[in-house]
Amino acid sequence: MTLLITPITKKACDIQLFCFPHARGGASTYHSWSKLAPEWLEISAVQLPGHETRLCEPLVNHWPTLVNNISEQLNTHITKPFAFFGHSMGALIALEVARDLSLKGKSTPYCLFFSGRNSPTAQSPLPHISHEPDDSFLDKISQRYGMLPNEVMIHKELRDIFLPILRNDISLVENYNHKTEVQLHIPLFIYYGNEDRLISKEMLADWKDITQGRVTQREFPDGHFYLETQREHVLNNLFTDLFASIPPI
Repeated sequence: MTLLITPITKKACDIQLFCFPHARGGASTYHSWSKLAPEWLEISAVQLPGHETRLCEPLVNHWPTLVNNISEQLNTHITKPFAFFGHSMGALIALEVARDLSLKGKSTPYCLFFSGRNSPTAQSPLPHISHEPDDSFLDKISQRYGMLPNEVMIHKELRDIFLPILRNDISLVENYNHKTEVQLHIPLFIYYGNEDRLISKEMLADWKDITQGRVTQREFPDGHFYLETQREHVLNNLFTDLFASIPPI
């Protein structure tokens, strides 16, 4: 199945934005963004193996395999100056794909947006939970990120589909190892919710260690999934930041 979902194709666009989903999320997270995007911007969302439209494919729990597969496929879709947006787990994937493209001498994003995620250079204080029994695992997920969809919790069939995906993705995050020797040279935008209990202002500041470019922080109301409740506010900032950061030709 296809890596990218592009709800509205714009052959005459000036910029491509590739979006990476959070743990258990899929490309549908960003579907509504395309309808609100200006004409100069085409938005595509990455669909990970084993998620949503790729549900029949096996999940990937190995960082090098996942990153290499995404960067190789993504490279064939790049036709314009482009940027990445990644939320939570998606921020880590976006970072590693950008670095992989750079190491391979491919086209690289002209800026990166990392959302709802502390810098990977900072040591996370959260204990690992991906190995815990189902009920304990789901309870701790709800405590960290907020309540899970009711239909998933109530219906066993949905829960049986949902749990392996979520457990796989949380395991990916827990097993992430940041490579400090690879540094970027592009601007970063750090978006976050001011009520996100997972965010630390000190750990956010450490994003400066990722790049030699400038780092800009944007704070929005609400918690970890502020992207849903503050969508218009977020997109207004995103479109402005994208356009203002376009490199000179």
